[in-house]
Amino acid sequence: MKLIREYKNFLSQDNEDFINKVLLGANFPYYVSEFDANHPHDATVPSYKFFCHTVLQRKEDRKEGEVFNSEHAKETLSILDNFFKKANIKGVTFFRIAYNFTFNLGADKSFIHTDHYFDHNQAIIYLTDTLDKKSATVLVNKKGRVVEKSYPEKDKGIIFDKHPHYQIFPKKGARLVLVATFKTNE
Repeated sequence: MKLIREYKNFLSQDNEDFINKVLLGANFPYYVSEFDANHPHDATVPSYKFFCHTVLQRKEDRKEGEVFNSEHAKETLSILDNFFKKANIKGVTFFRIAYNFTFNLGADKSFIHTDHYFDHNQAIIYLTDTLDKKSATVLVNKKGRVVEKSYPEKDKGIIFDKHPHYQIFPKKGARLVLVATFKTNE
């Protein structure tokens, strides 16, 4: 049984223009983020840094009534809407939305993690082609063994249920993805 569901060719021309002119433009604000799967911001635990632009803070980190954290929410929701239409998913509640920009960090891969401790669905949308086609999203079992991979390809999105996973960092070039965690309202 496949855990990862893949969908391709859903970006509109407006989405493409936003990606090329804004997200990949010289003035888009990405911020250094430090990630460690179990102890965020604990200097005594090994971690790695990457660039992130948070559109919607994690559910567990935002105050009640807080909404979007980015002036680019409308364009981001357009990308997600086109993706969910392609996936035939109607009505979602988002827990987190962010752009993650990674590159050769000197580490091979991210930590094995799930994005939240509670049940959720995960969407990862590849927004750029990468020079390193091996920089996959990898799902693992409880013993850390690989059970499924998805390789980056511009205009491809994947969905999977809460599942331990990691990213292989590109050895050359960069990888820009839109990550959204959500539940369906059906």
